[in-house]
Amino acid sequence: MHIIASNEPIEFDISPIPGKKDMYRGVYSESVPSATLLTIYNYAAFKHGIGIIALGDIESSLVNVFSDMSQPAYAALPELEGVVNKYPNNEKLNTLLIEWQKVASAEKDNSDYTYAQKAWEEYEGTTKLTLQQRYLEKVLREINGYLNAHPNGVNAEEATNRKTMADERLKEIVKMLYPVNLMMCKSL
Repeated sequence: MHIIASNEPIEFDISPIPGKKDMYRGVYSESVPSATLLTIYNYAAFKHGIGIIALGDIESSLVNVFSDMSQPAYAALPELEGVVNKYPNNEKLNTLLIEWQKVASAEKDNSDYTYAQKAWEEYEGTTKLTLQQRYLEKVLREINGYLNAHPNGVNAEEATNRKTMADERLKEIVKMLYPVNLMMCKSL
């Protein structure tokens, strides 16, 4: 078996690593720099058509790859979880997993809060009372959903304050839109 690297074939033998599921050891005919990653495109061999072969100190290479916090957490976290399953005793990878989980949680927190922010912007963008009522009701639904999912989230304090403001303003708007109904309710 051989692979092409820099347009030069490198002969190698490949065999399963004892005790490691879906892991193989390659023995190469010449020296290859440690931490080299080879990408192989082959739909017959790999589920998604792409396979990676890491050469040398694989765990150090993986630590280097996942130390790059500029990649999106939604993409990195599932991959890192799989890597930690393969190397559960690697402290650096476990530490990186905790960091990535915090980043993913913060990204989810901010993403979820954008729905409440957009509803608030819709409310602020109109002067028509019936639309303000509708948008404030939407603001309250979105904020309640956010606070249920993230009670101690990054935006929880702002959400709680905005909820109070929206609730007070909604009561004022309802009084202006439906004064007769309110008077009838008071007389009962």
